[in-house]
Amino acid sequence: MKNKKWLKPLIVVVVIIAVIAAAYAGIMSYLSSRSVSISMDDVTATVQALTSYLIPAVVVLVIALVVVIAAFAIKQPVRGLVRMEGLIAIILTLAITVNVICLGPEYSILNNLLGDTYTLSDETIAASE
Repeated sequence: MKNKKWLKPLIVVVVIIAVIAAAYAGIMSYLSSRSVSISMDDVTATVQALTSYLIPAVVVLVIALVVVIAAFAIKQPVRGLVRMEGLIAIILTLAITVNVICLGPEYSILNNLLGDTYTLSDETIAASE
């Protein structure tokens, strides 16, 4: 196992990619059940609108991943601390980025998609006429 130090980071990356793929499949399944169609123009416009949020998040994630991978060269007592701090940085970056995006530019879209829809009953419409 000493010759395969690259195996643990590879497993972490594969698990992250699998989680992202599962989330994508779940979201697309949910959207298709609600009869929502997504065009490539919509995706491009959304990514361009979120660029100012995504670039700093990607930079922090890359730095944290480099620190976590570089921690394998550090001696044991400090290695665990550095790896945990890197993991906490990754989780916080993802949480803050998703929170800012969901409560900022994408709030109205998410509210329309996930919120309850209310309609006026026929009695109410007849009473207002």
